[in-house]
Amino acid sequence: MSQTFDFRSPMVDRKHDPRDRSIWKSPGGALFFKLGIPPNLRSKFLSSTGKPKTKISEPFGTDSLTEARVFRDQKLAHYQRVFARMNAGVDLLPEEIKAEVTKYRAQVPMSELAALLIKPSSSGDPSKPDVDSMIEQQVGPALDEIGKRLGFERHSEQWYALGIALVKSNWAALGKQVMAAAVGEQPAPTPVEQPPAVANRKRNSNGNLERFSVALGHYLDWMRDVRKARIATIADYKSKAQRFQKFANNPSLGAVTIEQAKAFLNEVEAEGVSAATVNFHHTVCKAVFEHARRERYMFSGDNPFSFQHRKHKAKKRAKYTVDELNRLFNSPTFTEREIKPQTYGVASALPWAAVLALYSGLGLEEAAQLRPRDLRIEHGNGWVIYVEHEAALSGKLQREGHERTVPLHPELERLGLLKYHAALPPNAERLFLNLPVHDSKGKRGPTLGRAFNNWRRNLGIDYKDRPLDFHSLRHTFGKAMEDLGVSEPDRARLLGHGVPGIGSSVYSAPELKRVAPLVAKVKWEGLEIP
Repeated sequence: MSQTFDFRSPMVDRKHDPRDRSIWKSPGGALFFKLGIPPNLRSKFLSSTGKPKTKISEPFGTDSLTEARVFRDQKLAHYQRVFARMNAGVDLLPEEIKAEVTKYRAQVPMSELAALLIKPSSSGDPSKPDVDSMIEQQVGPALDEIGKRLGFERHSEQWYALGIALVKSNWAALGKQVMAAAVGEQPAPTPVEQPPAVANRKRNSNGNLERFSVALGHYLDWMRDVRKARIATIADYKSKAQRFQKFANNPSLGAVTIEQAKAFLNEVEAEGVSAATVNFHHTVCKAVFEHARRERYMFSGDNPFSFQHRKHKAKKRAKYTVDELNRLFNSPTFTEREIKPQTYGVASALPWAAVLALYSGLGLEEAAQLRPRDLRIEHGNGWVIYVEHEAALSGKLQREGHERTVPLHPELERLGLLKYHAALPPNAERLFLNLPVHDSKGKRGPTLGRAFNNWRRNLGIDYKDRPLDFHSLRHTFGKAMEDLGVSEPDRARLLGHGVPGIGSSVYSAPELKRVAPLVAKVKWEGLEIP
């Protein structure tokens, strides 16, 4: 009886962005494809020690998460087919063997081939070669790679069938070279055929002549039917790829050069967009070529978009001036703040989160994730704010968040934050209730951040040469501590930055007694908040 399985579910990590299933980032930053092997098939995937594997692990060869997601989709589709074939007990098809032989022959230079074939057999008698030894010596490494990809183990029927086919192909190719040399002729190169993508599908005799728009259409269909991507995602990918299509006048795949691809991305960058946006265009266009090559076998050239992505250049955020702070915190959005809102949400949270960031240096997500118990009295030291990993929804913040304690600034108490805190419903799970969670990022802050940006822009606080946002409140607090003469280690700990030689930013009781008065002195001359 055949068994059913979900080929994706074993590797889903609920702490991570749902879009990043089967993607694992090593401590060094490398991205890997990881996929759980169905239990009934693990005996067919053996490790180097001969033990059954529980998962497949392969490097993506890129440090771009966006690009890794595209490659992940292709690998998932491939292994879905492999698992289904193996689960049904179907051996390698003749078409698959022929396709792999063709690929192998196209990749092995004749000089290497001759060196492989002159190796003696393990039996010592060249006229009676040992089959296992012959396959191992001549095509072993290549066969291992194919086995990993197609899902068969060493010395299986598939291993012998494909191994013998590869060896025969090698001898046939070498024989043609020897005969041609004997008669003094220049041998014709061995024709390389591209394998069909699907059985009985008519193959284009020259896939490199296919227009980019045609390849894009097939890629988007694959995104919809196989990847099950959302309509909005497909539309986004389509717009990016069609921009290149228009730029290059819908060229054939084989006509696109690296120089043309770089010129297109330079044009995108010239509009002043971020490096991430340029890299998104890069990734989508590259994916169209790779899909034509790997899924449909309609492209055999070098991918013109196979070059390094642009590095992200972080924009240095400005600090708010006293005039800008007065405009913000004397506007109705703040002055009409509610101690006990009838309806909790973004509007009720915005004024409190903003003033909290100004007087504590908390980041957007750190403020949004606070729980009522994270504002507490530290015996002998008054109120403090605890920023803890476990409060985060995002897996990244849980792993890399800046856990610390920050003494509560007296100005926050004067403005009513503790009254707001005391008036929360008894079962409140968050200090700022009903903030929507961003589905893809697993964060509560994005909607709050957009509301803050709308607030400041409506007040005319919006400059191209001075990028300002919610995070700028944190920088403003940090600069005020620096101007006050707070030591660099204390500033770093209060802001959640690492300090050499200090393992924790959570202050002990004696340390809080020393630091709290320093935080209380943070102020801006001329700032008056009602």
